[in-house]
Amino acid sequence: MIQAHRRTVRSSVIALSSPNHPFRLFATLAASMAFFSIVGGAIFAAVLIVDDQRASGFTNQVLGASARPDLPPGIIAVQRVNSIKDFEQLGGFTPFVPQYVPASTQHDFTLSLTLPDDDGNRIGRVGYSSKDMVDADGITGPTLVLVETPGAPGPNADSSLQRVTTGNGRELAATIGCQGLTVNVGLYFTPAPTGDQPFVTPHMLAVAQEFLDGVNEQCAK
Repeated sequence: MIQAHRRTVRSSVIALSSPNHPFRLFATLAASMAFFSIVGGAIFAAVLIVDDQRASGFTNQVLGASARPDLPPGIIAVQRVNSIKDFEQLGGFTPFVPQYVPASTQHDFTLSLTLPDDDGNRIGRVGYSSKDMVDADGITGPTLVLVETPGAPGPNADSSLQRVTTGNGRELAATIGCQGLTVNVGLYFTPAPTGDQPFVTPHMLAVAQEFLDGVNEQCAK
C-alpha cells in the first residue's frame, strides 16, 4: 500500500456511457442490489439511470456545471469538482478519501458528483486510475471507484468483498458504513477473463482485501 496524494482537476460536467470508463460502477451499483444499498429512493433512482449505458460506448463533453443538461435517454451527467471544499459546497457532505491505495493504482484521485435530483440530492464519487503494471497473471489494476452517499448502509449491504456478477469484467465490490456515509467500494481489474480463466485470482483478491482492510481501519478512526 502507498500513500495517496491529492490532485485538483478542471471543473466540468461530463456525460458518460462508456463501458470501459471508471464511472461504469454507477451501473454496477444499480445492477447488484445484493452488494449495495443506496440511501433514499430519489438517490437510487439517479443511479438506476446509468444501468442502460453499458453497451453504447458514448462519451461526450457537456458544457456548463450548474444546470441539468438535456441528454439522450440513458445518459447521466456527472460534474467534476476541483477540491474537497467544492465537493462539500455542492454535495452537502464531506467525501471519504482513502489515505492509502495499492501500489498498482495511481496516487492522485478525482472528485465528482452527480447533478442534483429533484430533491437536491447528489451522489459523490472518488476515483483512482490504475497504473500500467502487470502482475504474474497478466492482470492490471485495480482502478478504484468509491461511490458515496450520506447515511448508513441498508440491511442488504454486504461489507465483505464480492465479485460483481453483472457483465464479464473482473470487478470486486463491498459496501461499508464510514464516517456517516454509505461507501460503495469498487475495484476494477483488466483484462476480462477469456476461456477458462478465473474471474478472480488469488493476487487480485489479496490486493483488494488489503485495500478494503485499510479503508475500514481509516473509517474506524
